[in-house]
Amino acid sequence: MELNRMSDWVKILTQVLGKECASCCEDIIILMNCVDQSVKPCFMWDYFSVDSKVLLTLIQALHSKQLISNPLSVVEVDSDVFIVNLNSLTRVLIGYLTSNHSWLIDISKHNAKVAATSVHDAFKQYICSILRQLGVAGRQVSNLSNTDSRNLCKNTKDLSSNEVSGKQTDGQYGAATTSSNSSGSQGATSNLLTETPTLLVLQLPEEANVSTIFGCMLGYPQVYWWDSQSTGSCLSGMALKIYEFSADWSMCETQSEAEKQLTSGVEDDDNGGDSVEIFSFSVPESLETELRPAIQLWGNIANTRVEHSALFSNAKFNCDPVLCLQVAL
Repeated sequence: MELNRMSDWVKILTQVLGKECASCCEDIIILMNCVDQSVKPCFMWDYFSVDSKVLLTLIQALHSKQLISNPLSVVEVDSDVFIVNLNSLTRVLIGYLTSNHSWLIDISKHNAKVAATSVHDAFKQYICSILRQLGVAGRQVSNLSNTDSRNLCKNTKDLSSNEVSGKQTDGQYGAATTSSNSSGSQGATSNLLTETPTLLVLQLPEEANVSTIFGCMLGYPQVYWWDSQSTGSCLSGMALKIYEFSADWSMCETQSEAEKQLTSGVEDDDNGGDSVEIFSFSVPESLETELRPAIQLWGNIANTRVEHSALFSNAKFNCDPVLCLQVAL
């Protein structure tokens, strides 16, 4: 089965999304492939405006044509939308809970530092809330993690019997809202078990830094945080190290001229594949030495995911210094 037949991809994208997708068609295909094959846990939809239900229709169409092997879900957080591989996202979030390394960087002041333990603990509780809203019961968490996770979320409400059975129940930060094309509504737990494309709406407390939550969902090894009571982040003018993780993306068939017009912008490498950026993130240069072990471990895991995928190979992990002149988070 060919998972990336370009002609079928382009046809479905244009049918569901319209001609507006022409300028970002290849980007969407690459990101869908990344998430489908667990190379990335999710990606944020930051292209043209589109209703979440339309994206759900797109996923269902791609899955029905066997262009993606997993029934990806659409997750709304605040006013943003993500295309998500629920199992992959669950593993990534559990990784933060079980990590022996720090993963939050405090940029509330110009002298960036590793965020305090109290900040990490607060975000672990937010992650526990997200896992509950995704329908991950304690047994499922244990199955996906190498660590005994029964006590990871001990300070939050346990899943009730109603929530585990698929009925919506208020958690500490509210319940996830689900919808699908099937008759009636089904809970997020049911979604993980039946593997049905689903639309979820995550609810977070007002004090949570949403940008930091997004960084965790996207699976970065180090995520910026700043105090919501402060004037904002202090990255501007800071010396940074930029990390870029890329890999070769293979296509199974030659594109027609019409398809090439819709999927332009990625150059072929010497091996006949397309080298594409999968992750890009930064850390303050002053902390790079301290954070390097955690970043290297993350890179090894990301490389393993590429090796296990059918469409990506030859991963590359590069680091360059830059001076951040202006930042918008």
